[in-house]
Amino acid sequence: MKTDSIFYRLLQEYPAAFFEVLGQPGETAQFYTFASVEVKQTAFRLDGVFESQSPALPMYFIEVQFQEDRRFFDRAIPEIMLYLAQNERITDWRLVVWVARPSLLPSLPAKYRLLSPNLTIIALNQLANVSEKPIGVNLIDLIVCPAQQAPAKVVELRTRLQSVMESNLQGLLVDLMETVLVYKFAHLSRKEIAAMFGLSELKQTRVYQEAKAEGKEEGVQIGRQEGVQIGRQEGVQIGRQEGVQIGRQEGVRMGEAKLLIRLLSRRFGELRPSQQDRIAALPLEELEGLGEALLDWQSADDFPDWLRNV
Repeated sequence: MKTDSIFYRLLQEYPAAFFEVLGQPGETAQFYTFASVEVKQTAFRLDGVFESQSPALPMYFIEVQFQEDRRFFDRAIPEIMLYLAQNERITDWRLVVWVARPSLLPSLPAKYRLLSPNLTIIALNQLANVSEKPIGVNLIDLIVCPAQQAPAKVVELRTRLQSVMESNLQGLLVDLMETVLVYKFAHLSRKEIAAMFGLSELKQTRVYQEAKAEGKEEGVQIGRQEGVQIGRQEGVQIGRQEGVQIGRQEGVRMGEAKLLIRLLSRRFGELRPSQQDRIAALPLEELEGLGEALLDWQSADDFPDWLRNV
């Protein structure tokens, strides 16, 4: 996975990190939408744009630079100027550059110094010195730190995650942390990474358990209703008991299927309806096998391959 890809996923799934690095509250992200933007009629593509939903807030352009580029500003600033010319509604903007270390960028050329109030450069290798880091800063620090420092960074981040009360957010951050580690240790499988960094308890996180319980409860309730209806129609107690038992078993299977659809969609993007239907029809033992298999998958192509072999 390329460096720009891991940052794009981080900003897309957890945009609060961008504002936390700027020293602003992570909640500011709720007033923005993030996208990678191609400038019309050119081959230019901006790394990322946070477009404000309020005219009172500035638009943020973000560029991530991990290679030396002596002409960085000659490339980035004309791209932004062209984008602004094509979007007359924009009245206030900022360019934020995340650079691996300051030496990779040249000084701002004199011809652009009029724009210096609009420019913020953040050296990511200095984030380790930030005290009381927000979680988004912790994640970025984990991306850029040397591999030998990763175990200590993971311990710090895992401690921070324990304070996250929202189960969906906790699950998202655990998934992002695992993705970052796969990026840093590409020579290891997900299973090896999980064992190395103690992530094998992913299924014990609240988001996993609550989603699983939610699916089971919904399925069991449907099963009970259907079972009772069957028993009433047959008019015998045996029918009711068997119907409830079948309903409970089907409820467990439905809950597992619902959970796996949610996890796959979070990791690889929204599944097609046909893929969701295929998962929903799998027996419980194959659903359990799918849950084990997806821990080792590296890309979205692994899922269709697995389905073809079922």
